[in-house]
Amino acid sequence: MGLQTLRTDVIGAFLTFAIYFSQAHFTCLQSSTYAGHITCQRRNPYCQIVDDHRLDGQERQEILLAHNRIRREAAKGFLRRYGLPAAANMKKLEWDDDLANNAQAHVEVTCKLKHDHPNQRTTGSYSDVGQNIYITEVWNQKLEPDTWGVVVEELWGHEEAAKLHTNSFGRRLTLQKHDLKSIGHLTQLLWAETEKVGCGKIVFEGTNGATSDLRTCDYGEGIWSHPL
Repeated sequence: MGLQTLRTDVIGAFLTFAIYFSQAHFTCLQSSTYAGHITCQRRNPYCQIVDDHRLDGQERQEILLAHNRIRREAAKGFLRRYGLPAAANMKKLEWDDDLANNAQAHVEVTCKLKHDHPNQRTTGSYSDVGQNIYITEVWNQKLEPDTWGVVVEELWGHEEAAKLHTNSFGRRLTLQKHDLKSIGHLTQLLWAETEKVGCGKIVFEGTNGATSDLRTCDYGEGIWSHPL
């Protein structure tokens, strides 16, 4: 390898690193003045991330379609079988890149089924950001990821709505009630004032030997302390 080629490779590698660092630093600074913001944290060193690709246009569309289908069902009264009344003012969700950046940072930093602190996920547009998380794990076998439609509509939607019907909770629900721990995903899906969503995902190998598919969706605005 010639000196000129080596110099070119070194410069190229440095520029790539500099661009990556500046983008990450910009995201951290722009997301929040809170130093503990999720986008300012390092990746979890104890999990081996094997797939951290950013969601492409097709995946984003799938996520939006799944969210808006379940919200449309609620608006039209199709969830009455679970004891939920029809919603009169359900907004159609749109994609938000800032929320998506936060969600991607969340899965890379935590590498577990654990929410970050509400202050860690604020954006320039939303000080109240909701969050739904999903994880599936397999041992000694190939991971077959669920589609976003299954995660959003079935696991976060209909399965939790069935719990609502079974337990006969009241119709005016807030996250202050301990009963909602088992249907927290559903309440965020159907919060009428939510208008934006952004999601992230990774596949990683943990210290327990499992291969895991971890996903997070952040919502603007969130539902904390609001009625459904």
